Amino acid sequence: MELSELLRRKREAAGLSQAELAELAGLDLQIIEYLELGALEPATFDNCYKISRALSQRTGQAYVFQDLWCAARRRYVLSA
Repeated sequence: MELSELLRRKREAAGLSQAELAELAGLDLQIIEYLELGALEPATFDNCYKISRALSQRTGQAYVFQDLWCAARRRYVLSA
């Protein structure tokens, strides 16, 4: 699964808007928007960590970081 789709699904499952996730993660809204559009590649380790931390705190889901980071790396490796 692409990072953009995975991030959108996890954000929606947490009941968060893009703006809410950006605020919880301490990121600019534009970063979340670009990641969900697939326009910001590769996603950085820090961005994946901050997003996963915000989502994990909100939902209690485990392995959010692992899922996001693997999706981000897979996209980068496959396109390189």
